[in-house]
Amino acid sequence: IAAYNMVDAIFVGHFVGPDGLAALASNIPAVILLMGFSLFIGVGGSAAISRSLGMEKQDQANHILGVMIFLVLVLGAVSLLIAATRVQWILLLVGTSEGLLLPASQYLSILLLGGPLSIFSIAMNNTVRAEGNARMAMVSMVTGALVNVGLDPLFIHTFDWGIKGAAWATVVSNLVTTCIMLWYLHSGRSS
Repeated sequence: IAAYNMVDAIFVGHFVGPDGLAALASNIPAVILLMGFSLFIGVGGSAAISRSLGMEKQDQANHILGVMIFLVLVLGAVSLLIAATRVQWILLLVGTSEGLLLPASQYLSILLLGGPLSIFSIAMNNTVRAEGNARMAMVSMVTGALVNVGLDPLFIHTFDWGIKGAAWATVVSNLVTTCIMLWYLHSGRSS
């Protein structure tokens, strides 16, 4: 998420200008919080899965993965609920000025709508690494990042969506990463 936000900042700063960049920057605390909860699930769960696989307890590893997916769904639901009801409150809480509230809330609302995808991709990326397939984890992350770099100028400038385009580029990139993770988990190549 942080890398996507940095790429968004480059294109928003170039195509939207200083106000768009300031609105994007006011979302950083929320982005870091979302990333932190995602890593909490991913790193904690993947460490437990790794230990289970090392002890050859496949059923226990599967159970832990199930708990991780449940937590992803719960956190994803919270993300959707916040997107629908509390975006402006959160932005005011972190000190966003009234003048930046509209563009900042447009970005954060869209980002939180894609929150379940982001949470899932971060958590599952850690899981894939824990089972020993760092290459697949890297492929999914790099592919998502490249999609974000390609879509940002298209959505922000070409389609003239401004800061909303940056958010949609991030959501689509997370969707691509999620699809790669789902494909891998269901391909039979994952333990």
